[in-house]
Amino acid sequence: MNDKKWKEETKLDRINKLTLSLYIAMTIFNIAIGIIEKNSTWILCSLLWFDLATVEYCNSKTVKRKNVLINTQQNIILQLLEKLSERPKIEEVDINSIKIPKYFKKPNEKKFNERLQYVKENNTFKAPIIINKDNYLKDGYTSYLIAKKMGFVKIAVVRDEPFTINKRYYGKVIVK
Repeated sequence: MNDKKWKEETKLDRINKLTLSLYIAMTIFNIAIGIIEKNSTWILCSLLWFDLATVEYCNSKTVKRKNVLINTQQNIILQLLEKLSERPKIEEVDINSIKIPKYFKKPNEKKFNERLQYVKENNTFKAPIIINKDNYLKDGYTSYLIAKKMGFVKIAVVRDEPFTINKRYYGKVIVK
C-alpha cells in the first residue's frame, strides 16, 4: 500500500475531528479562564482536556489503522487461498505402476545416501515424485529409488499435467 492511499484510508472522520476540536476548545477556554482569574485549577483542568484530546486522537488513529491492516490481511489471505486452490493435488499410486524413462541415470552414491539419510531423519522426501498422466516419471528419480529401497508399495506423487509444477510447493511430500 502506498503512502497516499494509507493516509487517505487512515484519515479521521468528521465526528473524530469535531470531538478533537471540542477538547482543544475546552483546553484553550480553561487556559484563558485560568489566566484571567489567576487560578491554577483552571490550568490543571486545561491539561486534563488536552490529555483527553490526545487520547481521543491516538485511539481514533489506532482504530483506523487497525481496520485498514485487517482489510489488507484479509485480501492477502483471499489471494493466497486462490493460489492454493490452483495447486495440483497429491495422490497415492502403486510404486510399480510408475514408468521410468531411459534418460534417467542412477544418482551418484553420495547424493543417494544423503537423501536416504534425510528421509530417515525427517520422514519426508527432500524432492517430490512427479509423474505425468501416463505414469511416466518426470522428476524425483532419487526419491523414487529411495522409496523402492525402503519397500514402499504405494507412494505419494504429484501429477504434472495439466499443471506446471512449482517445486517450491511440493518439496516435501510426506512419506507413508
